[in-house]
Amino acid sequence: RTLVEDKILVLLNFSSDTVTLNIADLGGINMQQAQVLLNNLTELNIADGQVTLAPYQAVLMR
Repeated sequence: RTLVEDKILVLLNFSSDTVTLNIADLGGINMQQAQVLLNNLTELNIADGQVTLAPYQAVLMR
């Protein structure tokens, strides 16, 4: 989601499987500077240029 220059990245995993996404495909968000606004789990796995979402994980980042 984008409003003027404010970008919110919404990552939702609606499945019972783990999902891995390439950071380069996530709309130009700088993951090193991103702020987690909401995470329904205690961890967010970001490594090696990828974000891994656990089953049913929801994450919002700015």
